[in-house]
Amino acid sequence: MHWNHPQDKFEDAARQVHALDGWWTWFGNVNAQWLFAPDFFGRSPDPITYPNWEGTMVGWRHGKQFGANVLFRDGHVALVPPRRPQTIEEFRDPIGVTVDTIRVFTWLPGEPTTRFDWEEYRGMVEQWRGRLPARIAGNTKTIPGGDVVPPSYPEQLSVNWRTFTRSWKKLPNLDRRGERR
Repeated sequence: MHWNHPQDKFEDAARQVHALDGWWTWFGNVNAQWLFAPDFFGRSPDPITYPNWEGTMVGWRHGKQFGANVLFRDGHVALVPPRRPQTIEEFRDPIGVTVDTIRVFTWLPGEPTTRFDWEEYRGMVEQWRGRLPARIAGNTKTIPGGDVVPPSYPEQLSVNWRTFTRSWKKLPNLDRRGERR
C-alpha cells in the first residue's frame, strides 16, 4: 500500500495489509517460505533472496508460532502466524500455503505468496487474472527520488523524495487531499 493508489485499495479493508513486522520499508507479498525451508532442506536459505527478494520482508518473530504483527487498512492490528507446510508439495505451492492469502493479502485476495509488487494478478480468483497494479497500469508521475506515485500524492510525504532533496525536517500537516491545514 506504499503507493497509495485508490484503485489498489480492496473493498474489505479488514483483510488488506497496510503495514507489518519486517525489516524493510515495503513488501510485495506475505510469505514465510524462508522460515520453513530448514524443515525440508536441513539448512536455512538466504532470507534476503528466498523465495524472492520481495517475499522475505516479513519479520516472523513473535512467540512459538513465529507470528507477525499486521496492521490492516481498517486500522486493526492482529498477530498473524504463518502456516507450517506438512509436505514438500505444500511448501512449494505459492498460493496460500504459508499464509492464507484469501484472509491476509497485500493487493488482492488469493494472490501468490511470491508476487512482486509490479506483477499482474496470477492468483486463484479468475475475475482479477491479468490485472496490473495501478502504478503500472494507471496514471502516475515520477517524483525526484524515483518514486512512482498517483498525480495527487504530495511528494513531501515520500521518504525517497525527502532523502533525495535533503528535506528531512518536520512533515507538513496535510489533510487527506494533500492540502495544508
